[in-house]
Amino acid sequence: MATSDLRPLHGNEPDVRRRLLDAASEEFAAKGYEGATVRDIVARAHANLNSINYYFGSKQELYVEVMRYQVALSDAAHPRVPREPRPGEDPATALRSAVRRMVTFLLDPNSLLPRLYALELVNPSPAFESASSPDVEQSALSAAVRALLGPGADPKLVARCVRTIYSQCAYYMFVRKVLPKVDPGFVADERTIEELTHHITEFSLGGLERLKTIP
Repeated sequence: MATSDLRPLHGNEPDVRRRLLDAASEEFAAKGYEGATVRDIVARAHANLNSINYYFGSKQELYVEVMRYQVALSDAAHPRVPREPRPGEDPATALRSAVRRMVTFLLDPNSLLPRLYALELVNPSPAFESASSPDVEQSALSAAVRALLGPGADPKLVARCVRTIYSQCAYYMFVRKVLPKVDPGFVADERTIEELTHHITEFSLGGLERLKTIP
């Protein structure tokens, strides 16, 4: 097939690429990786059938780019949430910052990230390792946990603690649509995010301190 046959039929290249990312985000969030088809994505994007291969190389690479794209959108939507630990920040404060970032992203009603993450955790895609490669949240959280447990902490213990803290945040991602029914006062606003951040952080700090005293 000639190279010209791979070029999209509509619009300039940045516009088509952005439309593909938006369309793929919606399709993956609605149907999961396996359920979303190339035909449905390009139809939603009003693009050529071969445009995914042209811009991304494959459906799998498109999926990885969608995850990165959605994280970038969340970053832009929450500019006041630090992306990285501040220089000289003490471990407890760094832990709090990492938790707040996760809770903010996972409870954002306007973001597709919570749905994409939930689907990936329940039914990992072929791109699981690439789509969930160590990111800012995990790196910052791991560094804070390691510092709080001490330099001699078992790496397996550090990893388990990171997963435990992450799971507390992820819980609210999974039940965010149910919580208002069982807790009529629940609203995912700034006050709630701050309260959840405080609760998860303090609960985690207590557990980490306890684990330090166990041989």
